[in-house]
Amino acid sequence: MAAAGASPEDSGEKAVAWTQAQELALVRAFKEFGKDTPERWDRIASAVPGGFTKVHCQRRMTQLHAHLKEAKGQPTGSPSS
Repeated sequence: MAAAGASPEDSGEKAVAWTQAQELALVRAFKEFGKDTPERWDRIASAVPGGFTKVHCQRRMTQLHAHLKEAKGQPTGSPSS
């Protein structure tokens, strides 16, 4: 797994490309499966087309959350699990 702040290339992992439709499905699944949902991230990953893993989905949600905070001019952090 990559260290905090390291790029996927630094850890030998390949960057994952997301389409707009996949990101939309990710956000919808994130909202649908709340914090108390058993195996939440597994369920989110299965709702996103393209064969993404729960780790891919967690990383992308963190990135999307950071971009949203930047756009609002707020400090960045990770989304709720």
